[in-house]
Amino acid sequence: MKWTEELATKINLIDEDHKEIIRRMNDVVVAGEKGDGEIIKRSLHMLEEFCKTHFSNEENLQLRGRCPNYKNHYRFHTMFLKEVKYFIDEVEKRGPSKDLTDGVHDLIEDWLVDHIKFVDKNLAKHLFKVNVLD
Repeated sequence: MKWTEELATKINLIDEDHKEIIRRMNDVVVAGEKGDGEIIKRSLHMLEEFCKTHFSNEENLQLRGRCPNYKNHYRFHTMFLKEVKYFIDEVEKRGPSKDLTDGVHDLIEDWLVDHIKFVDKNLAKHLFKVNVLD
């Protein structure tokens, strides 16, 4: 998957993080295609840690901006991290597989893209409206 301007929230910190998340998810897919379980695990752990930091930053912005959708947004982040954890557990239990690679790819294409386009873009509109971005 590639970053497109269609995914831009116009908040530099968030957009740069999203680009990095996509890059890291793509790394997992490439490692899966090579069948390298250790690289997949390492890539998934790095993705998980990066997402935790990104989500924390986003959630702090929401709290500063008194975002009305904070609880739902937090739930979406929690669900995403559970998906990543599931893939980590799967590669540790079963090793690399096409199903795992396909699952990570689907997570990129479905969850992440929809989340950015609909949830994060609405967050950005709210943050610009209440003027909490310095």
